[in-house]
Amino acid sequence: MEISVAICYTIEDQNEFGMLNLEFATHYAAFVVTALLSMLLILRRNDGETSRLYLGLFYVAMSLIFAYQSYLYYYDLYPKSIVTIPYLIVGVVYSCFYLSYPVEVISPGYMTNRKFIYLFTPVLLCIVIYFTASRMGVNFEQYSSLVDFISSPITYTTIFIYVLLILMITPQLLLYFIPYTRRYNNTDKAWIKRFIIISSIATCGFILKLFNIDPFAFLNVLIFIVVSVYIIYFELFSRIILKRSCIEDEIYTKDREVSINHSIRVETSKSYDEVITDHLIQFLEKEQSWRDPDFSLQDLINKIGLSRKAVSLAIQEMGYDNFPHFMNTLRVKDFITILEHGKFDSFQNIFFDVGFRSRATAYRNFKQITGVSPSEYFARIKDGVE
Repeated sequence: MEISVAICYTIEDQNEFGMLNLEFATHYAAFVVTALLSMLLILRRNDGETSRLYLGLFYVAMSLIFAYQSYLYYYDLYPKSIVTIPYLIVGVVYSCFYLSYPVEVISPGYMTNRKFIYLFTPVLLCIVIYFTASRMGVNFEQYSSLVDFISSPITYTTIFIYVLLILMITPQLLLYFIPYTRRYNNTDKAWIKRFIIISSIATCGFILKLFNIDPFAFLNVLIFIVVSVYIIYFELFSRIILKRSCIEDEIYTKDREVSINHSIRVETSKSYDEVITDHLIQFLEKEQSWRDPDFSLQDLINKIGLSRKAVSLAIQEMGYDNFPHFMNTLRVKDFITILEHGKFDSFQNIFFDVGFRSRATAYRNFKQITGVSPSEYFARIKDGVE
């Protein structure tokens, strides 16, 4: 009898040891894969855009997480209770951080610092509430699995966990509300749908892990590896990234200065500043550069081959305070032109098409420049037509 009991304990120990080895192997494999993918993305970031750098940094963070988890499994230190508030808070943080990649793909420049703060505000509030309550002596329960959590009575801990689970899924749904700028984007609606499906599969894999059942425990990591390889493949080899080029890119400053000086000699009635101003306006009208929300003063200088001082003085000669004032005025004029033609879906779509990053910025600049709101201006146009 004692021998049979000893044999049973030995078999259970071997099974547990084998499962720990399997967990360690899968997490270590995930560490290696994510580390290699992150290095590949960062090394090839110049071939793409800011979104590729965001994705690379995300996988750097994930590789560190998997390295830490591999360490815990190797020394049998991994916690038995995984449905906990700290564990889910980490999941929400990485879910929000991961969102920066598709947002930058769908609408380059949309994710400003202010929007980053808005995105992370709910999870930051959860962190503050958790640590404040813990300091005050509040004891948050820990659950060994999702089944154990669901079957438990409703408490402040279960409500907190439900909120975190909702916050973990919400960022993926926000992709449907990101303005899709038709002129400046490097993807299409099919890519957006495909990404949402793939990221939803990864989220389902994470939820499977919360059941804490042996086959599901490492299945989550395998799903994450497959999804990661799939996303990186489409980022590097399938998603076409269009370069916004200009025929003036290869003309040097010295050659351009000579050209302008020649124009002054030919057209003696115009001053140097007037020639620069005319040249600046002709370039912008031809390229419609203001429609690119990322277009900066340095980009303009590089394109037309003039010094920063010359360009800044030309902008001031035209009556504008600075470069942003100049660009926003051109965007408002472009908006009015589209408005007067009457072919548009909504004010918001026009604002994004002409280069504004947000609706609030567009409305503020429109009213500052025209003295009325877009709806009031549109009403005047209708009254004039009628």
